[in-house]
Amino acid sequence: MFTGHYAPAFVLRRFLPKLGFFHLFFAAQFLDYLFMFFLLFGVEKMRIVEGFTESNPFDLYYMPFSHSLVMSLIWSVLVFLIYSGFVFRKEIGRDRILLGLVMGFCVFSHFLLDLPMHREDLPLYSDDSLKLGFGIWKYKYIALALENGLILLSVYFYARALTNESKKKIYLLALILILMNVGFLFFPIPSATWEISIQALLSYIALNGYAYYLDRKIEYL
Repeated sequence: MFTGHYAPAFVLRRFLPKLGFFHLFFAAQFLDYLFMFFLLFGVEKMRIVEGFTESNPFDLYYMPFSHSLVMSLIWSVLVFLIYSGFVFRKEIGRDRILLGLVMGFCVFSHFLLDLPMHREDLPLYSDDSLKLGFGIWKYKYIALALENGLILLSVYFYARALTNESKKKIYLLALILILMNVGFLFFPIPSATWEISIQALLSYIALNGYAYYLDRKIEYL
């Protein structure tokens, strides 16, 4: 799963319009932010193996700190504690706890969406523990249809609550996310993992920038 990770952000924003896309987009890709940062500095590892799956050539053989089940839960709890105010605030209200729960779930949704797509490379807790993954990435067109379908459904669900002008901005974002998925199949893959890290991080930051823009432009019916 790549840009499909943003789908929960659209659904959650529909139910909680006061919660900004900027935060939801960051939470949805938080585990990949970590992985790309760890990959850049050699903490976690991957290999580029041509033909490893039909969808991508990434052998994600070592990522226990960002993508294991246990660490995904720990990162989600940490985000919950920060956003609910348990870390920085003396007074904790019901609204803050709800905010923390939503943000924590958004972080953990990353693992849930990765699970059907990845090969068996998502560890339970450490590199030598049981690894999970149902392997839909082995089937390029099924993976592409599922990911882009998830984007379209979530964006449509969210856009129903918006004015026509705001819908255009959201549909433009959906188009960008889908084109990124499709383009990934045709553009050449970098030959070095550090290049992949830099490109991915820049992409996430750019999408977060657009999310920041949307937070100030979106209008509801």
